[in-house]
Amino acid sequence: MLVALGFVFQIAASTVGRWLAAEKIQPWRYHNWQHILDPQTFLERARPVLELYNRAKEWLAQGVWVVCADEKTSIQARERPQAPDPAVPGHPVHVPHRYKRQGALHLFAALSVVDGLV
Repeated sequence: MLVALGFVFQIAASTVGRWLAAEKIQPWRYHNWQHILDPQTFLERARPVLELYNRAKEWLAQGVWVVCADEKTSIQARERPQAPDPAVPGHPVHVPHRYKRQGALHLFAALSVVDGLV
């Protein structure tokens, strides 16, 4: 940006590296986040679930146990024949495409809404 704005002619890669290290910025790491694009539709769809969670204690008193369940199916247990090559300046990490399948796992979890037990 400084070059594009004409403040400097060029910036050395080592200088950028020092700036990133000093600020503990790691551009190779990222975090995905899903933003709500239509809040009205989201609330219409989420309201029944949120109301159920909000009234979970009342339901439990009536003998109904509210449980939030989730599943992650087909988690692949894979082993690569060699470790990834580390990143070097100007090049990303190289991960080999070949792997040995070790089977598939299924993870199921449930959370009791009233008391937080898993």
